[in-house]
Amino acid sequence: PIRDDPEPRPRRYDVTFPEGSMGLGISVMRDKAKGALHVIVDNVLEHCPHKTAVSTLDELAAIGGVAVRPASSDGDAHAHLDAVLDRLRRARRPVTLTLIRNDKRYLQSNLSNKRVVEEKDDAPALASRVPCLPPVLAGLL
Repeated sequence: PIRDDPEPRPRRYDVTFPEGSMGLGISVMRDKAKGALHVIVDNVLEHCPHKTAVSTLDELAAIGGVAVRPASSDGDAHAHLDAVLDRLRRARRPVTLTLIRNDKRYLQSNLSNKRVVEEKDDAPALASRVPCLPPVLAGLL
């Protein structure tokens, strides 16, 4: 049978970020197939140098060529996001992020903990929690 709404094939692409803020918000969301926890873009800010290329729900696949693997469905979403945020903060600049566009992959969640991360100079500030609906967790870079 012919499907009326075929799922588009995932598109993999790279973007390179210089020093300074990336202008991205990232979240952890579950995929529909296995419930695995993936790191995705949930916000592209106006000052993002790649605001025309990066879209919400693009999955972070690699940082500087090193894979960002999803956590298992029973994994700790907080620890997974914190580990990825730490890798992003420590990455030498310029850093290339590999993203995958496959927005039909994810389930929406109603867990309500959003991590807002600010950086002053080179030291990350403490994260504060604010209510959030779609992502499991989120952070700003």
